[in-house]
Amino acid sequence: KKKEAGENESRKKVHDSKVSILEKQLEYMRRLVHNAEQERIKATERMCAIEQEKENQAGRSTQSELERQNKKIAELELECYKLNTAHNLAEGKIQQLEGDLQNERQNHEKLMEQTEQLARVTEENKNLMLSITPSLPPSPDQPVRDDNKKKKKRKRPSSTGSSVPRSSAPSVRVSS
Repeated sequence: KKKEAGENESRKKVHDSKVSILEKQLEYMRRLVHNAEQERIKATERMCAIEQEKENQAGRSTQSELERQNKKIAELELECYKLNTAHNLAEGKIQQLEGDLQNERQNHEKLMEQTEQLARVTEENKNLMLSITPSLPPSPDQPVRDDNKKKKKRKRPSSTGSSVPRSSAPSVRVSS
């Protein structure tokens, strides 16, 4: 159970870091899209200004001037096309990152639920074990008694009060 909790905690940290990275990527892509949109607007404005200038000078422009302006318009249209393509790619990437972020958040929520469930089960098991064995377990330095082993019986000294065995005591006779 502790191992699972540790694994859940490490997976949680991994998911948290993934969520953070995805959020940073999402913010970066949003800035890119915003900048691309601004560039597209500027390019469109330049194209309109050039076309208006072209119309104003249509009667007095020379052929080379028209060719130069047409070339510039073509370049601006190409730039606008590239910006639109970059914008579309960025929007697709943002949608993908938002989906990934949502998946990571869901995985994170599931992991949190599993961690909470594991903590509840652990607490229930602990309470169950305490209710089954209410007394404290023996301390580690206290020897465990094995009832299957026979106890050694010590010989008791005889009731004569003498600490010396009878065979070594001198026998004394009293004669009368």
